Amino acid sequence: CAVLASMENPNLHFEIEEALNQEDRDRSFAEMTQGKGPDLLFVEREDMYLLEEKGLLMDMGELLDEGQKGRILPGALELGSVDGTLFGLPYAVCAYTLMVSEDTWSEDTWRLEDVIGLMEAGKLDGVIYSGMSERYESPLMTVMDLVMYSLEDSFLIDWENRECRFDDERFIRLLELTKADVSGAMPDGEALLKEGKGIVQGWFAYEAKFLDFYASMEKEGGRIIGYPTEGSCGNYLSEVGGMLVVNADAADKEAVICFLKTMLGEEMKQKMTGNSLSVLGLEPEDYLVKDESGVLRFFGGKEVQVYEDGTTALHRGAAFLESCTAMPRKYYQINIILSEELTAMYSENKPARTVAEIINSRVQLYLDEG
Repeated sequence: CAVLASMENPNLHFEIEEALNQEDRDRSFAEMTQGKGPDLLFVEREDMYLLEEKGLLMDMGELLDEGQKGRILPGALELGSVDGTLFGLPYAVCAYTLMVSEDTWSEDTWRLEDVIGLMEAGKLDGVIYSGMSERYESPLMTVMDLVMYSLEDSFLIDWENRECRFDDERFIRLLELTKADVSGAMPDGEALLKEGKGIVQGWFAYEAKFLDFYASMEKEGGRIIGYPTEGSCGNYLSEVGGMLVVNADAADKEAVICFLKTMLGEEMKQKMTGNSLSVLGLEPEDYLVKDESGVLRFFGGKEVQVYEDGTTALHRGAAFLESCTAMPRKYYQINIILSEELTAMYSENKPARTVAEIINSRVQLYLDEG
């Protein structure tokens, strides 16, 4: 992006300085507190929050016109926003969701206790099929997938009173119901939803991933539900390549505006094709080509199914991306606690109740320490 920005703006020069280690990162952040440092930085999302709290970032909303902001996926804007103010933009995005059979769950969203209840009733298996690895997940990853996106708004933590409830019977049952290890196995045949009992993760890091996902969904009567949430949407966008932020004391605001124009330009979007998803969303017509027989093909190769309503998997994927919200913040320390104790449970065959109580004690201590 820096090279392309320099080419598009011959009077400007954008130089990349890589932060190869923690020391480089800390030095750059320290320089920013002194009114110095880089004008533009690609940082982790949690570092974006840290810099914003210290008042070291510029409001990016002032650097983008309404036309530019209108083209960016809502979830991508949400990823970089704090209390409604835009402080960062992801370089690219990746999308995540969960799919189940329409016969298993007919509502648009579900809560963590709904998932546990369906497993308890034998309507869902206690394992997730990963769209990333194209294998069944381990018990550890299944629990982590269901829980880590639910930490903000489930029964597990009362954030207002800073009390956790990992010793709740529902969490204990989740550990018991997901304990069977079929990790690494492939599904029997092409059926991913396992006659209504399967949970399928949709992982979309590039455009072609939508083709097989929606083909399976159409064939097996699947329904996109998303990850468990108390909110209105469990379909999530995550940043890829870091968050672009602007130093509050950037020396050349016009140069920053030029860089943003390049990053959000069509040429940059085309360069991402096949490798990652642009924050500008997906335009199906950019990928679909009719052959001499009139058959629609993805970049002239794989045949693309046209549904009864005239749309394709890419059209549905484009609408899905527009519907996604920002992935919830990752509570790293809580996730470390979960991972450590669950790993010990599986390797040492510890009782689920004992492990749940240990997790609850450790997380509560973390919450008490603030």
